[in-house]
Amino acid sequence: MEIREIEAGELETLVTIAKAAQPREFASVSGFVDWRKQAQEMVWLLAEEDGEVRGAAYALTGWHTPRHRAIGVVLVASPRRVLVMAPLLAACAGFGMAWIATELGRRLRPEAGHGRPDRASGGGRGSLGRP
Repeated sequence: MEIREIEAGELETLVTIAKAAQPREFASVSGFVDWRKQAQEMVWLLAEEDGEVRGAAYALTGWHTPRHRAIGVVLVASPRRVLVMAPLLAACAGFGMAWIATELGRRLRPEAGHGRPDRASGGGRGSLGRP
């Protein structure tokens, strides 16, 4: 199972999975793009196996969440839910951990006697490799 981050050009696939996994929920490409604009950080993920998309996920922080919280959603409509959910949940947790590391880097300054100088600047967006 490969988990990879996607951009807006592939959101239709995530939307298709979201609608299959949660038919009563509203999901749209424009909605996800709007969410990303409002969020401090957001990542969209697809789970693929043998060239087929098996699931999707997204995680965000800083929108309808307090500064210290993130939301992660895993969407799977496959009969193999458990096998698909585990790596997607891990990827969402990785997003959260990267965001936490970035925030800590911004807050812990060497001049205050905390942190390491090489990590004090924070930097990055806190996502899975997105600059």
